[in-house]
Parts: sequence; structure tokens; C-alpha cells
Amino acid sequence: MLFSQFQPELQRLPGTLFRSDLPFPKHIPPSPTPSCVSASCKITRSVAITASTSLGIYRLCSYSLKNVFLLGRTKAAIFSCIQLHHMLVEAANEGIQTDMEALLKFIQDHKLYFDAAHALNSVLGIIMWCVGAVVVAVSWRRIKSVSMGPLNFQFEEAVDAAATAARDWQAKTGGVQTVDLPQIRATIGPAFTPEVADNLIGKSILWVDDNPANNELIARTLRKLRLNVEQATSTESALAEMQRRHFDLVISDMGRGSDKRAGYGLLKAIRGQGNNVPFLIFSSSDKPEYRKEAAVLGAQLSTNDMLELFAHVIKHLSKTSAR
Repeated sequence: MLFSQFQPELQRLPGTLFRSDLPFPKHIPPSPTPSCVSASCKITRSVAITASTSLGIYRLCSYSLKNVFLLGRTKAAIFSCIQLHHMLVEAANEGIQTDMEALLKFIQDHKLYFDAAHALNSVLGIIMWCVGAVVVAVSWRRIKSVSMGPLNFQFEEAVDAAATAARDWQAKTGGVQTVDLPQIRATIGPAFTPEVADNLIGKSILWVDDNPANNELIARTLRKLRLNVEQATSTESALAEMQRRHFDLVISDMGRGSDKRAGYGLLKAIRGQGNNVPFLIFSSSDKPEYRKEAAVLGAQLSTNDMLELFAHVIKHLSKTSAR
């Protein structure tokens, strides 16, 4: 026991310093000690708490100090307390060193298991990164497919395609190459609202033009609206295509080859079959008389304005289907 280690130290003190006839204190009463002695005792107490057997030693130190102070032997009390303090520090250090040596020995003895755990942790980290990448990719696809009104990813792609098509069409018709992005957004935006988008999906358009390359960028924009666009180069091929499958809307140019009124001819042929499919004429000319004649023949629009064309496509396909 550590208690027995202090008996020789106490026995070497003068006989008048240690009085065994005084009762051993049950607790440590406060004493009007000098500041240096009080600080030493506090240090002794803080270190003694860290050792499992230091309580008895601390009480013995306090008991000795009480007897010494009663006899006025302050110097001997300080010496006794400092000696006990050093012994307690050494005992605590020995315990800590023993614990550290035991821990290091345990790690060394089980080094193989620690290495395996480290390797497993690295593998799990790589797997989690891969899983995270897959989750992000799947989530990105779902986000792109979720309709959130006009402000969604597919809407921005459609706006980009429309701006490119607008510049190309203005260059071909000799107009000023200016792109009004707010107007493009306002025109295409309704196509991406839930109530309109549900009606547009799956609708088909037949575009009749003897030079399909002229309309390729505009057709690409319509496909961004989730519309199916098929192209024909003549009135005959257009009528044959309409016999083969159903279309929800027809877009036609005006002149094809030597026939400057080919668009009207196709419109008359379709209406002659009793087909009331929406019919839009899109050409490089937009004279008022062309609009009037087209309306008389049963067309819903005659224009050279790309955004006006988009607006009528969305308007007709969002609410009706041709029969």
C-alpha cells in the first residue's frame, strides 16, 4: 500500500510534530495556512485524485499539517507535504506509463487486425463514393424530367434552341438578327406548365417543305417541346404520309418548285378529304392578303414570324386533337 510508504518519512520528523493522541479527522477542515502551503496541498489533492489509493495519503498529509500548525512548525509541514506530493506524482506517472505500455502492446499484438480494418475502411470509402456518384446521376435525370412550371431544365434547352433558330431564320429572310429572349421565354413558357405539357406530349406534326434544311433548327425547337416532327417535301408525299398515320397539326410552306401556291393546294386537298387538322402556313412572305386568303381557305395561320408560329402550335396542340 502507498500508505505504508509514508510511515518512514513521518517517523523521521521530530517527536513533537506528530501527536498520535489527537483524533484522526473525518474530513478536512479549512485551516488558516500560508498561501504557499495551501497551494502545495491543493496540488497534492489534484494529483492524489488521479490515483486509486491516494485518498488515505491525502488525509494523512492533512492530519500531519494540522498537528504541525498547532505546534507552529511551518517549515517541517512544507517539507512533509512536498515529499508526499513528489511521491504521488511519481505514482501517477508510473500508472500512466503502465497503461500506455499496455495499449501499445495490445496494438502491436493485434497489428494484423488493425491493418485489415484500415484496408476495409478504405474499400468502404471507395464504395460509398461510387454509390454517391450513381445517386447524383439518377437524381439529376429525375430533376430534368420533373416539370416545375416555366423554370426547368428542359425549358432552358428549348429557349436556347429557339434563340439559335431565330438567328438562323432572320439571316435567311434578310431580317435584323436580334434575339428577344424575354419574348422567346414568354412564348415557349406555357408549353412547360403542367396542364399544357401533358397535352403536348406525344402529339405529331407534319412539316411540308421542299427544302427541309431551312426549317431544321425550328423543328429541333419543336422537338424540345416533346413534339414529334415528321417532314415531307411535296404535296403528294404529304398526303400519302397522312394516309399512313395520324398527325395532330400540319405546317406548310407556300411555294414549292414552280408552284407558288403549293401551300394552298395542300390545304384544299386536306379540307376536301374532310380533315380539319390545324393547318399553319410558314413562309418568307407575310403580306396581309396572304393571311386573309389562308383564313378563307381554312388555315389557322399564315406568317413568317417564328415566335408566332410557336405560339399557334402550342395553342392548338394543347387543347385539341385533329380527327
